[in-house]
Amino acid sequence: GVDKEKQAPVTKRMNQFIKESDRAVISFYPEGVVNKEPATLQTFRRGSFATPIEHDLPIYAFLAVGNDVTWPAGGFPGQPADIDLKLFEVTPAMSKLSEDLRTPQALSE
Repeated sequence: GVDKEKQAPVTKRMNQFIKESDRAVISFYPEGVVNKEPATLQTFRRGSFATPIEHDLPIYAFLAVGNDVTWPAGGFPGQPADIDLKLFEVTPAMSKLSEDLRTPQALSE
């Protein structure tokens, strides 16, 4: 699990950065670890989306396909490969959602 006490100073600095910036971009890796099986998405850790929701930020998904070729497990890293990148919005900031979609029941569906 995540050591919240050890993570607290980092979380504090990150929250301060978000509050002070009008263009904050924060990257999270919700799986929490490097995925050794890139074709299978691992379970997201709880709390992965707590910060964007707390600060009313939109959530985007970034998908990179082909990293396993350029950085093979146990092989020599940095091999030539094509990497396909995709970026798409998962949800806008909570304040931009209609009121009926902001209910806890709607968010869990």
